[in-house]
Amino acid sequence: MTIETDREDIKRLFAPVAPGIKLRIQALREVHEVGITTQASISPVLPFTPDFPKLLEGIVDRIWIDTLNIGDGSMGKHSERLGMHQLFKAYGLSEWYQKDIHLRVEKYFKKHSLKK
Repeated sequence: MTIETDREDIKRLFAPVAPGIKLRIQALREVHEVGITTQASISPVLPFTPDFPKLLEGIVDRIWIDTLNIGDGSMGKHSERLGMHQLFKAYGLSEWYQKDIHLRVEKYFKKHSLKK
């Protein structure tokens, strides 16, 4: 399941018609509880709170981290045509639109995960 962020305000900016975060978290929890392997796709990486890793802890077996550069199918060219960098910039979020954001988020999740 795709969960780009744990911030509803950010989700509304970038994915206004997508299901709410609480609904997606509940669906993951229910599926995981009945023994089905679950994965959260943080795709694309959007700004999140420091507690995002804890929100996913215990309800996902894997986490996939993707970016608007890697995951758009054209190494960022599609995202550029869509004006994603300008959108991030307009909302003061340029630091989240970096080519290495997936590496930084991976390190953050590993550092703040309850599983060691």
